[in-house]
Amino acid sequence: MSDGTEARPGTVGARLKEQRLIRGFTLRELGQRAHASPSMLCQIEKGERSPSEQLLGSVARALSVSVAVLRGQPYIKQLQQDQLDAVIAPLGSTLSLWDAPSELGDPPPRALPALERDVMAARQRRLDAEFLPLATTLPPLIRELAHAAEIFAVPADLARLRWLQAEAAHTAEVVAYRLGYMDLSRLALTRMEHAALRGADPRWVAVERVLRGQLALDGGLADAGMRLAELAVRDFPEGRERPTRAVLGTLHLKAAILASGRGDGDESNARLEEAKGIADELGETDSFGLGFGPFYVGLVGVSSAADRNEHDLAMERARAVEVPESYPTVAHVARYWANRARAAVWTADHDDAMKSLQNAREVAPQQERYDPYVHETVATMLRAQSRLSEELREYARWCGVG
Repeated sequence: MSDGTEARPGTVGARLKEQRLIRGFTLRELGQRAHASPSMLCQIEKGERSPSEQLLGSVARALSVSVAVLRGQPYIKQLQQDQLDAVIAPLGSTLSLWDAPSELGDPPPRALPALERDVMAARQRRLDAEFLPLATTLPPLIRELAHAAEIFAVPADLARLRWLQAEAAHTAEVVAYRLGYMDLSRLALTRMEHAALRGADPRWVAVERVLRGQLALDGGLADAGMRLAELAVRDFPEGRERPTRAVLGTLHLKAAILASGRGDGDESNARLEEAKGIADELGETDSFGLGFGPFYVGLVGVSSAADRNEHDLAMERARAVEVPESYPTVAHVARYWANRARAAVWTADHDDAMKSLQNAREVAPQQERYDPYVHETVATMLRAQSRLSEELREYARWCGVG
């Protein structure tokens, strides 16, 4: 098959072609390595087809790159414009020095209630997708927690401190992941595990495993990620307490996403049903800052179908979701709209796609500006429409899609 494809700059298809040509692969050779047809790869490179998460992972492995590379993450130009690139380095340095001894002259850490207040405030900023204030305030807070861990002697206080460290590391992981810094996200997860294994809460161990599974999926290792999710569910502590049930429901949802990432729709739907049963029992919750409940189940149902390129099903599910008027996890609401836009554009409903994109931007602009699915949706709309509206042009300029 000819390599004379035309790919729009800045898209997954364009990056796929670039990496393929760097390695000297023809479409046929890449197809053999990624177990994909050359014609399908050609369509992806042209922007005529959306790659499923399973195929994207297979292609990334065949090219020896991460999925983030094919998505173009992190979006450096936008990060520089928003001055977020300058605050990523301090966060990385702080996580690297997680358990380093405090220095002479460091002020003593504050009392536990003050530390807990700031950690919970950071959690809320994470749920609100306010990344700039988080990236600037989180590093000194993490260092202060580490200093406190050196000197706290009362077992109950130390156990609570470890819980706060796990929560802070979780927040750092989300910031890094959402901004496209996958290596930093992995480092944050190791710190989260560090705190969890030292007595923070066994539920944190399970949360860390499924988040690590998500990173494995982004690295093109969906099967390994699914095994981590299965271990998290298998080893999860039994209990009827509301927070415990909510975390278990979240584990099933993460497993549903990972199952879709490897193309297993039956397993994904089964996990969704497990989560739905728990969500119907509990209603909306905010345990561990995970925002579990019927709305999140609906969101994952949309995204998992879209991940498998089942966009008609994704759109059907999206229309059935009721967005709560007041929902504590703003980031989830924005993700719903972004995933709805992704499904709408591939079902040729560009009006719904544009409206959904604007809703996502209004709800959580810092998150959606760096969402790779938003970038791909906008790029697809730019390619598909012969006459571009000023609304679409402005949105493309805003998120950096040329």
